[in-house]
Amino acid sequence: MRVLFATAAIVFFMAASPLSFSQDAGVQPASLLQEVVGPGVEIPGLGKTAVLPPMLAAELTPPERAAALKSVSRGGDWKRFSRKSVVAPLSIDLEYLKNSEGERMGHRVHLAFVVHASLETLKDQDLMKQMFAGESKPEDADTVESEKITVDELSQRGIAPDDKTSFSVIQFPLLDKVTVKGVLQIQQTTKDDTIVLAVKVDPRFSTRNAWAPISEKGDPDWRPYQGAAGYLSVTRLSETDGTGLSNACFIESRFIIYEPTDWFRGSNLLRSKIPLLLQESARKLRRKLQ
Repeated sequence: MRVLFATAAIVFFMAASPLSFSQDAGVQPASLLQEVVGPGVEIPGLGKTAVLPPMLAAELTPPERAAALKSVSRGGDWKRFSRKSVVAPLSIDLEYLKNSEGERMGHRVHLAFVVHASLETLKDQDLMKQMFAGESKPEDADTVESEKITVDELSQRGIAPDDKTSFSVIQFPLLDKVTVKGVLQIQQTTKDDTIVLAVKVDPRFSTRNAWAPISEKGDPDWRPYQGAAGYLSVTRLSETDGTGLSNACFIESRFIIYEPTDWFRGSNLLRSKIPLLLQESARKLRRKLQ
């Protein structure tokens, strides 16, 4: 599968998910989402690190939802932010994860944008592939290999599978510098007018979570990797939100990722790629939905 990845953050968080949005609307267990937003996941050198919960919580009143949505529109111009256009603005916030000595340990990313499509339309599609799969291979594309973990392997670790959680092992080259592999735990939750996919690199598969420098000499020098998690939420918008929209959805993504210093020898290469990739991915989704 060809995917538009230039960063490990996107790969670990969204990329090779075999899970599409399902059609049933029952409230599902939110254990993985609850873990990701608190207490968080273990980031080397930082300890437990979490992301903020989705902005459009179910208990918000319409005025509170309207205020939350306006807060992500640059300059408070919601009409421009939410216009029906492939090139409508995105809200992208990047923050370094630093230890007590001020050393960079990773990245925290928040993405938000509007798509003009119904929640039902998005349920009928594999949103991951719509955002990140491509028929052609651009210059910055990486190749992701993905396969599901078998039921037998889950049982060996005392994991009971359910129909809303999947486990996949992925492996991919990153910016021609390193190869990263790991097991993703992916869980879908559905509540009211919101669907969430929560993801983390599962530490219970520590022997399969690793990275190695890309080298033409000898076998890969695999080194342990741990520390990536987040979620993607899709929420139906309505006229009662004060948005003026009745056939649109608010897409929000928050994730964190540990970046070993040896990946790029301390350079800021990964950080520089994130905004461009997110922008192109959002535009690609909008084009497909049109």
